[in-house]
Amino acid sequence: MRNFDLRGLQLCELEILKEFIRICDKHRLKYYLAWGTLLGAVRHQGFIPWDDDIDVCMFYEDYLKFKEICKAELHSDFFYEDSEAHEEYFLYWAKLRKNNTTCMTQSEKKLNIHWGVGIDIFPLVKMDSMECPMRKRMAKTVLNFITKRSYLPYGSNGVSKKIKRLLYTLIPARWDKKIMKKCFDILNQSGKDAAYACDLSETLDRSVFPLEIFGEGEQLEFEGIHMNCPM
Repeated sequence: MRNFDLRGLQLCELEILKEFIRICDKHRLKYYLAWGTLLGAVRHQGFIPWDDDIDVCMFYEDYLKFKEICKAELHSDFFYEDSEAHEEYFLYWAKLRKNNTTCMTQSEKKLNIHWGVGIDIFPLVKMDSMECPMRKRMAKTVLNFITKRSYLPYGSNGVSKKIKRLLYTLIPARWDKKIMKKCFDILNQSGKDAAYACDLSETLDRSVFPLEIFGEGEQLEFEGIHMNCPM
């Protein structure tokens, strides 16, 4: 059940998005609105009326640069969070959060992480072809497995949940950072002439796109601000 002011949440997320864009524009880092946020820009020139989050994506090299820049230039009102910030943050993508706010899911309540309102920053990786090699499929599967440490309902008695709980017990969470890095090393093994981009938030068969649809991007209005979007 929702228990918050949806429009107030959206406006707080918009404030976070503006800080994200400020840093990207200053350092010429390329970003793109993604998923429901992109659909909202196309349909509504803003949020889909019932949407409660903001998604952006960046190519991995800019994603890493953004992280480093945040250490020195992020305004004190905000917090950059990934698996290195908190041991119990298991998502393979980052969040930019607003300090002195609180917004969490039921699954996050048990985790020792930053609980502030945030936006999702997804990494994009480049691919040599639309056919994804098995090693990259496996790397993506492992990233998803690690991420689900956050969402697994530990009260469930289903067989698959019991197996996953056992695996999470056998594979210590402290290994996750090294495993994530290895997975991203594998996913970024592409040639200089890579012609495709892969969005890791979907299955690999459904998320490999021609690189040209990203490029310089297209400016679309979102809540009164022109923001970069795939073409």
